[in-house]
Amino acid sequence: MSKGLRSKALRRYRTAKRHVIEEVLELPRTIESYRKMKMIQRGQDITPVAKLNKFLYPEDENAEFPQSIPKPPLDLRSERVPLSGLAGPRGRRKFDAEELAESRIVLKADRNTRQLARSFMDLEDEQFTVQSTARLGHYKTGKAKKYAANKLSKIAASRTTTKSKKETRAAPKSKTKRR
Repeated sequence: MSKGLRSKALRRYRTAKRHVIEEVLELPRTIESYRKMKMIQRGQDITPVAKLNKFLYPEDENAEFPQSIPKPPLDLRSERVPLSGLAGPRGRRKFDAEELAESRIVLKADRNTRQLARSFMDLEDEQFTVQSTARLGHYKTGKAKKYAANKLSKIAASRTTTKSKKETRAAPKSKTKRR
């Protein structure tokens, strides 16, 4: 029988494949774009120098024969995706990093690219202030802080009321006679 589009098991397989794509393709791209961005901030030119074609300019010393190196295709078969063994029916969906390390289900690219990510994404000694522009209007008017303070006070108030209710329940009630 076929599985539906909304099948839990197939959704988990798609998630496992998405993890592979993020680790193998997205992370190196992010690292490279970060490196280029840092070079631009330092004032360095990042435009690649195009080599001359040896077929068109045979006398030029710097010309090279154009070659394209084929990239190996990304293998997303279930036996090649590390987390696909955990994606079957009746399986747990979420695992801690320790559990994944114990089961040795770690991507091959993860070991290599994570080390590169740490070395490339080291910030200099300068302190950078990062500002979120998502809710800038709320922060200017102070609505966000007020909202957070109200929410925290409600949580604190609910905790104190539940504690007082538990204390009153624990206290023995005296029986009163009705007339």
